[in-house]
Amino acid sequence: MAQLWSIDVIESALHVFSPEEVCFSFNGGKDSTVVFHLLRAACLRRARADAATDADGDAAAAEGAEEAARALLGRVRMVYFEVEGNFPEVEAFMEDTCHEYKLELLRLPPFKQGLERLIEEFGLRAVLIGTRATDPDGRGLEHFSPTTPGWPPMMRVSPALRWDYAAVWTFLRGCNLPFCSLYADGFTSLGVRATSRPNPALARGGAGAGFRPAWELSDGEQERAGRAPRARPPPSGGGPSAGPASAAAACS
Repeated sequence: MAQLWSIDVIESALHVFSPEEVCFSFNGGKDSTVVFHLLRAACLRRARADAATDADGDAAAAEGAEEAARALLGRVRMVYFEVEGNFPEVEAFMEDTCHEYKLELLRLPPFKQGLERLIEEFGLRAVLIGTRATDPDGRGLEHFSPTTPGWPPMMRVSPALRWDYAAVWTFLRGCNLPFCSLYADGFTSLGVRATSRPNPALARGGAGAGFRPAWELSDGEQERAGRAPRARPPPSGGGPSAGPASAAAACS
């Protein structure tokens, strides 16, 4: 299953790097939300393994593993590369998520400046991002991909890289996980307010009839139909879209 393989990717990152050297780029989008909960699952699986919880379901051992998992999650720094013109609904969802799990969200300047600060001030070496292979920044990526020349040296870790659009919604709704309210209003891919609108493929028909929710989009290839086109990166691959933060800053 894609979920289990994605958890393996995160566990590998937490093994290769210490948790204090890993950050998670959270932006309130659906893909980022998926990775957040996969990170929670990876922390719990690692905590259970470390505690050697036996199969008889000892309550004290299970409670200890859950507490250890929360502590491990708190060691992975949660960051947001700020963008101008973000949706207030996205901001509210990020705040609610951090409050629910008692996590601090470190707000950073976008892209290169933010990465440089993470490296210089906190010694970060890897960033978990929600990029999928179908995203504009996902082409050519592997689950572990270093930043391109000209960018601060960081390992990009993309646990959901091989997920498709349907899998994202099967996971979020099947696990009854919260997500940004805009997806219920027909948005299928979120950027900033100036470049994002409800997906026309989900229009109910007739003026003012509204839009069906994002999970009812049957053709995943139309996921970004509500987004303004992006400029293509230069052939050298050295432009902003090649960096880890730009892929994570667009909510998706």
